[in-house]
Amino acid sequence: MDAVERSRSPTPVLVEWEDSSQPASAWQWLSEAVAAVVQCRTVGWLLPDSDEKTLRVCLGYAEGEDGDYQVSGLQAIPRRAVVAVYEVAPTSSGL
Repeated sequence: MDAVERSRSPTPVLVEWEDSSQPASAWQWLSEAVAAVVQCRTVGWLLPDSDEKTLRVCLGYAEGEDGDYQVSGLQAIPRRAVVAVYEVAPTSSGL
């Protein structure tokens, strides 16, 4: 586990991971079939309760008074599928 994952509060991250492609919706000849691994990217907040098997990332969160988090857009990514995790640095863009 690196410093990004040891944080006790959600951390903004970019996760690169691999997934299976969507199943074909029609019959096809095996000689013409294409099935590929899909390269995915998820941007969100890495949650501190991620474990050794799963990275948990959400699109938005709010911290309650008791220290618990309310989350939206929760996604669980199997660690075996993760290629890289990058911390996203905050910027001052003037927006």
